[in-house]
Amino acid sequence: MKALALIGFLSFTIACTKEKERAASRQNSDSGGALLQPAGPSDTGRHARLLAQMFRADANGHRKTFGFTPPDSTEISLVTDVELYHKADRALDSTLIAMGGTKSSGSKDNGSLYVYRAGDLYALVDVNQQPRHAIALPIFFFFDSRWRYLGSRSN
Repeated sequence: MKALALIGFLSFTIACTKEKERAASRQNSDSGGALLQPAGPSDTGRHARLLAQMFRADANGHRKTFGFTPPDSTEISLVTDVELYHKADRALDSTLIAMGGTKSSGSKDNGSLYVYRAGDLYALVDVNQQPRHAIALPIFFFFDSRWRYLGSRSN
């Protein structure tokens, strides 16, 4: 069973890497710059694994994920569309301000924001909003398809 899980994990990691390469290729061929490429590819693999673990735990526990059926790990994808990225950026800033924080003042332009789509959910990670110790797990901010804040979780 562990071997199957390892094979699945490796297949997922390879698929994510290939998708990142395809996205980079599309970005390089698109003079309009309509696609984004994350600054930390190792972060994207780690984030996708952690999201998959969360969703698997919810499914195994027969729980909803913020009111939604937990997505399958194959439904997790990095958002590279600029328009969706900016919507996510604005939604996260609004949420952080509503929580008593401050707007990030454009710091996410340096590649610190990662936006993932998983089924009908969006999961955002702003590495500038994360705990400072190296072993800390990222905090995922979840939104629905209308960019309404649903909650946040760390694995």
